[in-house]
Amino acid sequence: MSYRIKTVAERTGIPRNTIVAWERRYGVVKPVRAPNGYRVYSDADVARLQQVKLLLDRGFKISEAIQLLDRPDPLDTPAAPPPDAPRSAMEELLERLLAFDRPGADRLRAGFSTLPYRAVIDDLLSPLVRHVGHGWERGTCTVAQEHFATAWVRDQLSTMLLQLGGGPPGGHRVACATPPGERHELGLLGLGVKLALHGNRVIYLGPDLPLEALGAAVVTQGIDTVLLSIVNRTDAGSLRELADDVRAVIGESPRLVLGGPGVPEDIELGCPGVITTSVPEEVLQG
Repeated sequence: MSYRIKTVAERTGIPRNTIVAWERRYGVVKPVRAPNGYRVYSDADVARLQQVKLLLDRGFKISEAIQLLDRPDPLDTPAAPPPDAPRSAMEELLERLLAFDRPGADRLRAGFSTLPYRAVIDDLLSPLVRHVGHGWERGTCTVAQEHFATAWVRDQLSTMLLQLGGGPPGGHRVACATPPGERHELGLLGLGVKLALHGNRVIYLGPDLPLEALGAAVVTQGIDTVLLSIVNRTDAGSLRELADDVRAVIGESPRLVLGGPGVPEDIELGCPGVITTSVPEEVLQG
C-alpha cells in the first residue's frame, strides 16, 4: 500500500516535521513523489521509520539508529547504555529554555559567573545544545523551542568572545567562519572563545560566509590561519573542492583548517597547507 505523510505520522507516532527532517538530513527513507507533488510512502518506509523510533526509545541517537538499520535484525541490538545523569543546573536551564523563560535562564547563568569560560562551555552550554538537538531529532522538542534555546546559547558565547575582546591583539590571527550553505555556528563560537583564551586573536566572521568576503578579510586583517567549521556531513571530494575554492580567494599563505563534526576522521586530502580534522580545537591549540 501507499500512504501520505499525515498517515505515516499517525501510524508511527513520529511528527511530520521530524520525518521530513530525517529524510533530508539522513536519507532514512526516500518516498516517491505523486504527480501532485505529495510524498508517497510504502509499507517498507513505514516499517523502517517504526524501527528507527523503537531504537530511539531504547536510547540510541538518530545517527546510531540509522546505522543499525543496515544490520539483518537491528532490533536484536542490545539497548544503548543510559547516558550519565545531566548536571542538575543544566537540566534546570534546559527546562527554563524549553518553557521560553529567558529571565529564568539568565538568572541561572548569572549563578555561574565565577566559573571559567571553558567550564561553562564544556559542562553547561555544550551538553545543553546536545540535549536540545536530541530532543528535536526525537520530536520531543519543537522547532520554536530549539530556536529559542540555541539563540540563548549563541548570546552567551557571543558575550564571552566580546568580553575577551577577541583575544590579545598580538596573538596568532585566526579567521573563524563557516563556508557558504553552512549555518551551524554554535560550535564555531565556542571554539572561538577557547582560541581567544589560548592567546589567539580571533576574527569571527560568522556563518554562511561568501568566499569572496573571506578573501577580502584575509587581505585586510593579516590572517595567519583560516578555520572553516563544517557540521553537515561531507566527503573527501567535496572537501577537496572547497579547499581549492578557498585557496583561490585567500592565496597560498594562510594555513587552512577544515574542521568540525562534519569532517570524516582520518581523512587526507593531499592539499598542501590544508588541515582536515573532526576536532579543530586540538589542532589550533596544540
